[in-house]
Amino acid sequence: MGLGIGIPELIIILTILLPVPIGIALVANSVRVRARRLRYPTVGAYLRAAPRSDAEKQDAADLVLKGLVFCLLGLLFPPFVLVGLPFFASLKV
Repeated sequence: MGLGIGIPELIIILTILLPVPIGIALVANSVRVRARRLRYPTVGAYLRAAPRSDAEKQDAADLVLKGLVFCLLGLLFPPFVLVGLPFFASLKV
């Protein structure tokens, strides 16, 4: 009578733990691509700068709305809150 991990436990672990690192990687990549596209020297410079153009304002609003969706999903699946927080951390006002 071992305490082995069965199929239901694996499904729960994969649906809860797997999205968090994938979501964080997607957020980091999308911010990096956006900073390059808007010709900032570094990602940090992009996140510190206030939005200058309409495209940057639209990107900032898009980033916040993505974070809101992930945090609302966090009501159903708590690890999604961890994915949504970096979106709000990069909020550009």
